Amino acid sequence: MYSIITSSAIVVRSRNSGENGKIFSLFCRELGLIKAHAQGVRKSNSKLRSHLADFSLNKVSLVRGKNFWRLTGATSEKNYHQSFRDAPLKLKTAANVVRLLERLLHGEEKNEKLFDLVKNGLDFLAELPMEQGNVLALETALVLRILHRLGYVQKHQHISPFAETENWDEKLLTAIQPKVPHLITVINQSLHESHL
Repeated sequence: MYSIITSSAIVVRSRNSGENGKIFSLFCRELGLIKAHAQGVRKSNSKLRSHLADFSLNKVSLVRGKNFWRLTGATSEKNYHQSFRDAPLKLKTAANVVRLLERLLHGEEKNEKLFDLVKNGLDFLAELPMEQGNVLALETALVLRILHRLGYVQKHQHISPFAETENWDEKLLTAIQPKVPHLITVINQSLHESHL
């Protein structure tokens, strides 16, 4: 008998598969980054269809298949894409973050702290007033924290106050804004050195 695993998951991307199916790239709290297939999800009467938008947070039920996980259930918790539809800069930021995860994470590996970091960052982005400086500061801080958590950015006195904290608030964004150009250089250098 198959065991069902239930986890919170962010839909990174999806692509059509077969006549009515889709393959989803999911960043799961319990499993890390996985590929999951949902049969019949593109049918108009599919129960899963409305829950699995790209850049959405869901509670998913999965069963391990031969080549992919199979998605057997999903309940939508938050649709970031919908939240950002009137804020293109926020949508671009969310897309950049989840695409970076896809580049950095290989294979299934549970990383609850990384998942919580990304989810809390996207939640804060959704509530953030739409000012370009704030959004860029948040993206910089979130990417820096992801890289630090995965070991791509080492401890440094100028970086640690932004990379090691778990908190999200406007005070952090105000403090990070003047340092954004330097931190972007650090981020790009760490990505270059890791050949990503």
